[in-house]
Amino acid sequence: MAESHILCYLIPSETGDTSVGQRRLNWVWYWNLTEAELDLLLTDANGIRRAYAIPPGALYPEQESKQRKIAERVLPPAFKELLRATKEPFVQAIMDLACPQLVFNRIILMGDAAFVIQKQ
Repeated sequence: MAESHILCYLIPSETGDTSVGQRRLNWVWYWNLTEAELDLLLTDANGIRRAYAIPPGALYPEQESKQRKIAERVLPPAFKELLRATKEPFVQAIMDLACPQLVFNRIILMGDAAFVIQKQ
């Protein structure tokens, strides 16, 4: 899907177990959105525009349905299965950031702390 990517990774159990039935999976589906699209996505089931995130179970039903339909249309089978198994997805916005200053005395900001690459 243009302007998007998805990934999944394994999370061991609290005891470090990675065997089937003990491990967990986390998936993240990144979308590049316009401000208007972001406003719709960050409006929860009660019609409240959230600042950065909507917790599990609070997505606006029409928005969740729209994204699930897109998933069925564009994602490969393994990711479709992950989304189908996720009963209460949540949303967290990741914003572009550019720090005007990177060096502070003997401290330097590097990597993700310093900037997020913005699409030109």
